[in-house]
Amino acid sequence: FLTQKDVPAALQAANKAVIVPEKRIPAAIPGLTPMSFNAPPLWASPARVNVDWLQEHLHDPDLLILDVRNREPYEESHIAGAYNMCSCYMRSKNTDKPPFAIHAPEKLAAVLQEHLPLTPDKRVVIYDDGSATRGLVFLALERIGHTKVSFLEGGFATWEAAGLPTEEGGNPGFEPVAPYPVHAKDVIIETRELRIKMETNTVILIDARKVSQHLGHGEHKPAHHAGHIPGAVNLPLRTLINTKGEVLPPDKLVWYLRNIHVYPGVRATLVTSCNTNQLAAEMYMILRSLGYENVVVHGGSWVEWAEMTK
Repeated sequence: FLTQKDVPAALQAANKAVIVPEKRIPAAIPGLTPMSFNAPPLWASPARVNVDWLQEHLHDPDLLILDVRNREPYEESHIAGAYNMCSCYMRSKNTDKPPFAIHAPEKLAAVLQEHLPLTPDKRVVIYDDGSATRGLVFLALERIGHTKVSFLEGGFATWEAAGLPTEEGGNPGFEPVAPYPVHAKDVIIETRELRIKMETNTVILIDARKVSQHLGHGEHKPAHHAGHIPGAVNLPLRTLINTKGEVLPPDKLVWYLRNIHVYPGVRATLVTSCNTNQLAAEMYMILRSLGYENVVVHGGSWVEWAEMTK
């Protein structure tokens, strides 16, 4: 995550390789058992499905597959029956005030129904190309109160590599459906509210950006200055997910989360943040797939915080 120029000289010196002679390495202790961790109760969460599951349910009448890649690769090839929609429709533009704001639940429902025949009974399975865009749509669906939301492990690349059914062309046509009965869920926290909660120590703020940005060595153009929100702990998204969109197995996720004091059953509200909210939404999706209920996304993230504290 860091290049040499990102790391101060003092840290480079402190982290030089140390060679330990073999005679100083303690002997193995017989009879030890591997370390194991208790996991949240919903490890087998339906929020996370693989290609085998999707292939088995591909023709279910209550299934909606949503491809959130760009239109061009979608039209070249996509999972059979999938609809296409840009995740950018879930939030305001970068030129708006405020920029990158997640839309209100009613607007989200209307936008979603413009692109797919969404009804409360549908199981929506979202996939992308590893660009961490599916989390925004996952968040949007939960924000309107949709309870059947999943993401596809490995995205389109894994489906295609398995030789499973694909097709080309544009979006399937569909008949208009009844307006979605929105039951708004509180999944967004704004900056002013976050500042109050940070003072009461009732939240754990997770910064999903790369290490260099968290340390203030890398900038993000919309932000007034580099840095991180005081009190935030850094857990880069790419620690938990690779470029194919493959999320680590649950036991490894729990290990990483324990390192930032996020334990199964934690009572504090888990707040995910990044520069805008895209990586934060992906982190939200991962936490929800582990069964955590007390998770929200910092809507304005670092861009808004930096503007308010300049």
